[in-house]
Amino acid sequence: MLLTVDIGNTNTVLGIFHNKTASENEQSASVLKKTSLSYNLFIDNLSPDTTRVRDMFCAFRISTVTTRTADELAIIFANLLEFITVADVIDAVAVASSVPQALADMLLMLGRFFKVPVLVADHTVAQDINIFYNPPQDVGPDRIVDVLAARDLYKSPCIIVDLGTATTFDVISSAGDYLGGAITPGLVISQDALAAKAAALRHVQLSPPDGVIGRSTTESIRSGLIFGHASMIERMCERIETELSAKADLILTGGLAQVILDVLEREFAYEPWLTLHGLKLAYDQRYERK
Repeated sequence: MLLTVDIGNTNTVLGIFHNKTASENEQSASVLKKTSLSYNLFIDNLSPDTTRVRDMFCAFRISTVTTRTADELAIIFANLLEFITVADVIDAVAVASSVPQALADMLLMLGRFFKVPVLVADHTVAQDINIFYNPPQDVGPDRIVDVLAARDLYKSPCIIVDLGTATTFDVISSAGDYLGGAITPGLVISQDALAAKAAALRHVQLSPPDGVIGRSTTESIRSGLIFGHASMIERMCERIETELSAKADLILTGGLAQVILDVLEREFAYEPWLTLHGLKLAYDQRYERK
């Protein structure tokens, strides 16, 4: 089984994928369901309208803490994998990271405790994609594997909007080339800046109020953050489509995507496991996993 690890600035997301052989899939699924079915770890209950990823067992989200040691990471990973009874059947790992120190600790932990092949994603995993970014190695690994996944699951052109610590836009042309994109402050960064720089403003719950017109300071902040961010995303997509001279498939992903999904007026495909699926594709292409 393949363990995929997406290390972001705020969260680290883990996903476990089937091997390609049917017999191993059935055996692994049987083992998992004996102990874990009641904990809602499975992706099977997601409808086709929610995600097109179909070969993943389960996913976890933990905090990214750069001061964690490799030993602490080993304990966390061992407990999670033992909990769903797959610790002994992980035969490969694929990692994408935008946090250098967290990646270094992760690789140290994997080398000491797992001793399986590890793919670390970078721009070279996009072997059949033309990258129009200068220089190509500056593209975040998570952005590259998102592009791999989007090309596999959707038609081109498409725009990937990833809501994490930053909100990023990645653009795939009608020819399947990676054209680049845009990076803006994310919802949490925006809220932190408001609270830090404006004495009368404070942190609020990141959820949309009943209407755009806030009736209190709290509602006004929530409106500005949620509806403002949604409007920015939709307008940015429109401007990108103007440059493309074409309508694009719109894909929403990232840990904060659900916060604004319901207030977007345009139709976005929600893919919570896009990066993990891209990591699986990258590993399969590089090593031709069975």
